[in-house]
Amino acid sequence: MSSPITQEFQQAPASLPSVACAEPVLRGMLCRALAQRDFSHYLTLFDSHKRMRPFLELIPSLDDAEYWVLLRSVWISTETTYPHTAEWLALLQASRPDREALMSPEDREVFDSLPETLTVFRGCDSAAGARGLSWTTDLERAVKFAHYSCGPRRLIFGGRKHYRAFPRVMGGTCEKSDVLAYFNERGEQEIVINPEAVSFNPVPVWPFDWAS
Repeated sequence: MSSPITQEFQQAPASLPSVACAEPVLRGMLCRALAQRDFSHYLTLFDSHKRMRPFLELIPSLDDAEYWVLLRSVWISTETTYPHTAEWLALLQASRPDREALMSPEDREVFDSLPETLTVFRGCDSAAGARGLSWTTDLERAVKFAHYSCGPRRLIFGGRKHYRAFPRVMGGTCEKSDVLAYFNERGEQEIVINPEAVSFNPVPVWPFDWAS
């Protein structure tokens, strides 16, 4: 027997704005995914940088475990999270049960093995860019992100609003107890944390001759 939520999607899936504005073929695929409650597939039908809105529309219909699993998927697939820092922070700090579903068992095992105080790095294109949620324990990875943050894709996807940008890596420390999530699905050793909980030096740790 169908649940009330499933019936809702079967009867009027096009009522969701992200579905209503889709072109006909895509709209049909979206409606079928909703009717089957295949929310993971539903979200993959949107470009990776456009998945936050459809995810937000789904939230009232998600149980707690679905919420955290899908939030992880949307976060990992989103190319740049900086333009929506406040929204992401609210989602990551949601007071919903089953929060353990946010991290995979493999990531949870690695996270549990980390020290109580972490040294973290963030690649960015300006000092203001250090106020983001995504950090890493890997300096080399942060250097790659610093170069990426100054590239053309960040202009396209809204992470940067100007052409003059200089790659830099900010370093800092944080307490493991303040970390919202640890993700390593893409080998990034990513620490997701409220930037207010990171004590960082305003002088970049890379390039190493920055202050000379």
